[in-house]
Amino acid sequence: MPIEPRRFARYRAAAFCESFQYSGILHMAYDTPTVHLLRSILAEVLASQAFTRQRHQTAVDVAERILWLASQGERDPAAIKEYVLTEVLARSAA
Repeated sequence: MPIEPRRFARYRAAAFCESFQYSGILHMAYDTPTVHLLRSILAEVLASQAFTRQRHQTAVDVAERILWLASQGERDPAAIKEYVLTEVLARSAA
């Protein structure tokens, strides 16, 4: 029997949240300027041709990598974008 659409959506949401629990992302806290910085970096990466041309990484994958870099202390927007565009997106295109 197929899963009802509502139940499937709840299942996907639970799986999505669970993936963040294990990566440690749920335990991070950032001040408002940092959140704005990370959002702007994400928006720029998602609007880039490197992201729109590739087919392997999702927006969630990119956001998770940006959050991981921030959790490691990285706050330089250029360094974060360069890492995501070269390491994550370029590697997935290869």
